[in-house]
Parts: sequence; structure tokens; C-alpha cells
Amino acid sequence: MCAPTDDESGLRYDRSGMGATTGGSLARRDQHLVVAANGAMAAYCDGDQIEVVALPGLEAGVTIAADPDAVATELEWLGHPPRLLVVSRYPDHTTLYLVEVEGPSELAELRLAVPAILGGVIGPHALLIGVGAAGGASVVTMRDNQLVSQQVPTRVAPSATGAAGALFIAAIAGAGALEEWDPASRQPRRRFKLPRPALVTAVGGSDRLLWITTALEPALVETIPLVNRGQARSHALPEPIAQVAGHPRSDVIACLGADSGQVWTIDLEGRTGPRVLDDPDAHAGVPTEIALVTGRSNGLLLAG
Repeated sequence: MCAPTDDESGLRYDRSGMGATTGGSLARRDQHLVVAANGAMAAYCDGDQIEVVALPGLEAGVTIAADPDAVATELEWLGHPPRLLVVSRYPDHTTLYLVEVEGPSELAELRLAVPAILGGVIGPHALLIGVGAAGGASVVTMRDNQLVSQQVPTRVAPSATGAAGALFIAAIAGAGALEEWDPASRQPRRRFKLPRPALVTAVGGSDRLLWITTALEPALVETIPLVNRGQARSHALPEPIAQVAGHPRSDVIACLGADSGQVWTIDLEGRTGPRVLDDPDAHAGVPTEIALVTGRSNGLLLAG
């Protein structure tokens, strides 16, 4: 088995304008493009195929079949060394597969009795959020190349989830607050009031700050400092934000513009405003998904 070439897969890699970034995680959306925590590999789901490539050169790896009958397929990388988590969502259940990409070979399979979406990853832990009336949340943990699911004690489905430092972050719908969830104990920690009532559409952060986007002001990234260093409390883009790519140990995020398809980088700890990425491969088309890369090299991965 082999993956397509760079041109065929629609992936392109850019180091420009990123500085010392880290990344590879998206807040509350179907995740089709994901980067391993060590920055050595990326996976991209296109239809019923999952392509794995080596970074930063985008060398072709393996092709893994995805179930074409699934409502949606999401991806993430778990643990170290990284294993690929494939989440296939159906109308009445969700099936998770743990894959060793060297081969490839399936290490474990786990079925959840509800349709669920990925809500974030920290190390060997993945947060799954029940969809619709199913509600609820669970943490799926990789242990000895097996998958173990445990419920999070919450009755309210969050409007958005992500990761910050070593904790998951959940935007509690109707409460006007963000809540920290410990991935190991699955217990809530601190709660942070939002600056004003708003539907949170994406959330993330680091050990030093949290960030959110809202439906009320879709072109604005707002921050909540955990360690006050005089950070700007908001960063405005000239267009609505379609996607935010961040990492639980980084204060740099990347935003995909909903109107232009331009990619913006924001240093949430810095004193400068957002910078638009000068994509040398802009002729390749408008990106539909982005992911940050860290480890062997730092940069930005674009798909589309």
C-alpha cells in the first residue's frame, strides 16, 4: 500500500511566519487533518481513504481504508510513540479503531453506544462528546495498545471543547463559563466565567491562557489569561473564522478565514496583531483545513 504524492493528496507544508510554534489539534469540528505530537507524521482523511505522510517532506506513507458507510470519520494521534485513532460515527453508535501505521495493523477496536465526535486529545487520552439527544462525554484512553472508555460526570453537553496544558477545556452551554476537566480522573477542576454571555464555537489554550471564538463575534479570538503577562484580551481578524488550529502547550494559533481562505497566525502572548501567511503555494488552491506542526520542524500543514 502507498499514499499518493504531495500533488495528489492536496497537502502542502509551509514554514514561513510561524516562528517557534507547536501544534496539531482542532477544537470541536470533524478532524480530517491531524499531526502527531512529535511532528514526524500527519494523517489526512479524504473520502474513504486515510493517507499517512512523513513530515516535513510529505513523503508518502501508507493508505488506510475508512468506512464509506460512516456518517463522518475523524482522526487523531494518541500517545508516544503515536498511534492513529480513527473515529467512525454512525447514526446510532461510534466505532473507534487504534491503528499502528507501520504495516499498517489494527491494534484495538472499541464501540460506543452513542454517536460521538472528537473533542480533543491530551497524550493517550481522547475526549468524545455525544451528539444530539445522546449528550454526555467520555474519555477514551490508550492503555497497552488497547482502548478503554470512561464516562465524564456531566449532564450538560458542552458547546465546544478543546485542550489547554494537561487538561481538557469545555464550554458549558447556558452557564456562560469554561470548565477544566482532568483527563485521568475525568473530574472538573476550575471554572472560568466568560467576559459576556455568548455561544462558544471553539476553545483551547495552554498553561498560561485560554482562547475562545464565539457565534456572536465570529471574526474575534478572545483570551482569558491564567498567568497575567499583560496579554491582549482579544484579536480581531477582518473576516469570520472558519477554523482555529492550536495546541495545548502553545500560545500560537492559526486561523482559517471563512471568506478569503487566507491563513492567519496569532501569537496570543505577543504584542503584535494577527499576521496573514504568505503561502508560496497559493496557486495550489484555497485550503479547507489547517494544522500546526512541531517537533523535528515547525510550520503549518494545509489541506485542500
